[in-house]
Amino acid sequence: MDWSIETWRTLAITSSIISIISFAILIIICIYYLVKKHSKRIIKEKDGIRYTVSDKTQNEGGQVATYIKGDIILKPDMVYVAGKDFKPGRYNVLSSMENLNKVTLKVNGVSRSQEHNTGIIFMEGDIIIAEKYAIILR
Repeated sequence: MDWSIETWRTLAITSSIISIISFAILIIICIYYLVKKHSKRIIKEKDGIRYTVSDKTQNEGGQVATYIKGDIILKPDMVYVAGKDFKPGRYNVLSSMENLNKVTLKVNGVSRSQEHNTGIIFMEGDIIIAEKYAIILR
Protein backbone atom coordinates (compact mmCIF):
# COMPACT_ATOMS: atom_id res chain seq x y z
CA MET A 1 0.00 0.00 0.00
CA ASP A 2 1.46 3.30 -1.10
CA TRP A 3 0.79 6.28 1.16
CA SER A 4 1.12 9.60 -0.56
CA ILE A 5 2.05 12.87 1.15
CA GLU A 6 -1.54 14.05 0.76
CA THR A 7 -2.81 11.02 2.68
CA TRP A 8 -0.30 11.66 5.51
CA ARG A 9 -1.28 15.33 5.62
CA THR A 10 -5.01 14.46 5.85
CA LEU A 11 -4.27 11.92 8.58
CA ALA A 12 -2.23 14.47 10.57
CA ILE A 13 -4.92 17.16 10.27
CA THR A 14 -7.67 14.71 11.30
CA SER A 15 -5.74 13.50 14.34
CA SER A 16 -4.98 17.11 15.35
CA ILE A 17 -8.66 18.05 15.15
CA ILE A 18 -9.65 15.00 17.21
CA SER A 19 -7.01 15.89 19.83
CA ILE A 20 -8.21 19.50 20.08
CA ILE A 21 -11.86 18.44 20.40
CA SER A 22 -10.98 15.84 23.06
CA PHE A 23 -9.00 18.42 25.04
CA ALA A 24 -11.88 20.92 24.82
CA ILE A 25 -14.36 18.31 26.09
CA LEU A 26 -12.01 17.48 28.97
CA ILE A 27 -11.76 21.18 29.92
CA ILE A 28 -15.57 21.57 29.80
CA ILE A 29 -16.05 18.52 32.05
CA CYS A 30 -13.49 19.84 34.56
CA ILE A 31 -15.15 23.27 34.67
CA TYR A 32 -18.58 21.66 35.14
CA TYR A 33 -17.41 19.62 38.14
CA LEU A 34 -15.61 22.59 39.71
CA VAL A 35 -18.69 24.79 39.40
CA LYS A 36 -20.92 22.02 40.71
CA LYS A 37 -18.62 21.44 43.70
CA HIS A 38 -18.42 25.12 44.67
CA SER A 39 -22.04 26.07 44.05
CA LYS A 40 -23.69 24.05 46.80
CA ARG A 41 -26.74 26.01 47.74
CA ILE A 42 -27.32 26.85 51.37
CA ILE A 43 -30.91 27.81 50.62
CA LYS A 44 -33.62 25.41 49.51
CA GLU A 45 -37.07 26.34 48.30
CA LYS A 46 -40.08 24.05 48.48
CA ASP A 47 -43.67 25.02 47.65
CA GLY A 48 -42.80 28.73 47.68
CA ILE A 49 -41.34 28.56 51.21
CA ARG A 50 -37.66 29.27 51.72
CA TYR A 51 -35.50 27.06 53.98
CA THR A 52 -31.92 27.61 55.13
CA VAL A 53 -30.10 24.33 54.56
CA SER A 54 -26.80 25.27 56.18
CA ASP A 55 -26.13 27.49 59.17
CA LYS A 56 -22.54 28.11 58.07
CA THR A 57 -21.82 31.77 58.54
CA GLN A 58 -18.61 31.44 60.56
CA ASN A 59 -15.12 31.29 59.11
CA GLU A 60 -12.18 30.46 61.39
CA GLY A 61 -14.15 31.68 64.41
CA GLY A 62 -14.86 35.16 63.03
CA GLN A 63 -18.09 36.69 61.83
CA VAL A 64 -18.89 36.48 58.19
CA ALA A 65 -21.28 39.20 57.08
CA THR A 66 -20.33 39.20 53.43
CA TYR A 67 -23.24 39.49 51.04
CA ILE A 68 -23.78 36.38 48.94
CA LYS A 69 -26.36 35.61 46.29
CA GLY A 70 -29.74 35.01 47.88
CA ASP A 71 -29.12 37.22 50.92
CA ILE A 72 -31.61 39.92 51.81
CA ILE A 73 -30.37 43.19 53.24
CA LEU A 74 -32.81 45.01 55.49
CA LYS A 75 -32.00 48.72 55.59
CA PRO A 76 -32.56 50.49 58.91
CA ASP A 77 -36.00 52.01 59.55
CA MET A 78 -37.49 50.63 56.32
CA VAL A 79 -40.64 48.51 56.39
CA TYR A 80 -40.49 45.04 54.80
CA VAL A 81 -43.36 42.57 54.45
CA ALA A 82 -42.74 38.82 54.25
CA GLY A 83 -44.42 37.47 51.15
CA LYS A 84 -44.25 40.82 49.38
CA ASP A 85 -40.63 42.01 49.72
CA PHE A 86 -39.11 38.57 50.29
CA LYS A 87 -40.30 34.99 50.66
CA PRO A 88 -41.59 33.76 54.00
CA GLY A 89 -39.55 31.05 55.71
CA ARG A 90 -36.52 30.48 57.92
CA TYR A 91 -33.58 32.88 57.78
CA ASN A 92 -30.32 33.33 59.67
CA VAL A 93 -29.99 36.85 61.08
CA LEU A 94 -26.53 38.31 60.51
CA SER A 95 -25.13 41.56 61.77
CA SER A 96 -23.85 43.88 59.06
CA MET A 97 -21.55 45.63 61.54
CA GLU A 98 -18.22 43.91 62.16
CA ASN A 99 -18.15 43.89 65.98
CA LEU A 100 -21.87 43.94 66.67
CA ASN A 101 -23.07 40.60 68.07
CA LYS A 102 -26.71 41.57 68.62
CA VAL A 103 -29.11 43.26 66.25
CA THR A 104 -32.55 44.66 66.95
CA LEU A 105 -35.47 44.20 64.64
CA LYS A 106 -39.15 44.90 65.02
CA VAL A 107 -41.47 42.08 63.92
CA ASN A 108 -45.17 42.96 63.78
CA GLY A 109 -44.60 45.93 66.09
CA VAL A 110 -42.66 43.97 68.76
CA SER A 111 -39.01 44.90 69.18
CA ARG A 112 -36.68 41.93 69.68
CA SER A 113 -32.95 41.49 70.02
CA GLN A 114 -31.35 38.75 67.90
CA GLU A 115 -27.87 37.30 68.32
CA HIS A 116 -25.65 37.21 65.22
CA ASN A 117 -26.18 33.93 63.32
CA THR A 118 -29.43 32.86 64.96
CA GLY A 119 -32.47 31.62 63.11
CA ILE A 120 -35.80 33.34 62.75
CA ILE A 121 -38.98 32.31 60.94
CA PHE A 122 -41.10 34.83 59.07
CA MET A 123 -44.68 33.98 58.17
CA GLU A 124 -46.65 35.40 55.26
CA GLY A 125 -47.59 39.01 56.03
CA ASP A 126 -45.11 39.58 58.89
CA ILE A 127 -43.97 43.21 59.03
CA ILE A 128 -40.24 43.58 59.69
CA ILE A 129 -38.21 46.71 60.45
CA ALA A 130 -34.45 46.70 61.09
CA GLU A 131 -33.65 49.12 63.90
CA LYS A 132 -30.43 51.19 63.96
CA TYR A 133 -28.24 49.03 61.66
CA ALA A 134 -28.68 47.08 58.43
CA ILE A 135 -29.37 43.37 58.89
CA ILE A 136 -28.53 40.54 56.52
CA LEU A 137 -31.00 37.66 56.22
CA ARG A 138 -29.45 34.48 54.87
